[in-house]
Amino acid sequence: MQTIIRILTATLLIITVTGCVATRKKKVREEEGAISSMDMKTVATNIRAYNITDDGFVIKKGKIDLIGGAPVEGEYGFTAKLNNEGDFYASVKGPLGIEMVRILAVGNDVCAIIKLTRTVYIGKKDEMMQKYGLPDDFFKAIFGDLPEINFNDTDSIAGSKLILQRNNEKLERLITVCLDEMKVCSEEIYSVKENKNFSLAFSNFTVTENRKYASEIDLMQKDEEFHVKLYIETLVPGCSDKIEFNVPSYERENL
Repeated sequence: MQTIIRILTATLLIITVTGCVATRKKKVREEEGAISSMDMKTVATNIRAYNITDDGFVIKKGKIDLIGGAPVEGEYGFTAKLNNEGDFYASVKGPLGIEMVRILAVGNDVCAIIKLTRTVYIGKKDEMMQKYGLPDDFFKAIFGDLPEINFNDTDSIAGSKLILQRNNEKLERLITVCLDEMKVCSEEIYSVKENKNFSLAFSNFTVTENRKYASEIDLMQKDEEFHVKLYIETLVPGCSDKIEFNVPSYERENL
């Protein structure tokens, strides 16, 4: 059962990780060193204009590689849907195309449905974030969108990268934005309370329907040496479909 939990944890964290921007580029200062608050706000506004989570999207074809998590190491296919209300549905399938995990996240409710064992793992999104030592906006961050954060005078542009660092009593975050892509291209998250380190990296940006998204995403939980690589092969921007939180009458366990 622990192997199933491991798959669920990884999948819930990265199943629909993606980032996108419009194909046109904004002109941004690329001087090294600190920049003024006004300049920072302008840069942030331009980057957030390309965030994809507000409009939603559909991933019609994707692949997940689990590395370092034996005996669940291997390749899995997935499809996913995020609507413009922030709800999502995902289906993870094994090598023979058999659905292993179905995931629903509607409002603050989250569940993972295991058909083979007729088990439902169910919980609350905010409680899950707290349990794993993750920021409240992690679901926004893992989509590659720049989160809503206030900027400090110590934030800087070094070459073609914008460097943002945020520390408090609970979390330490280091966000790197690649200005040539106008996208968050990496983020380091350290949970002080849980003593957990997460690393996100976005690469191989692909353009579709005047949108750009990261077709390759790496997630590492360093303290557990657990590595997940996600590949997005077909993504369609925009989704307003209603996603229902329909949970079957299976045995239930808490996430």
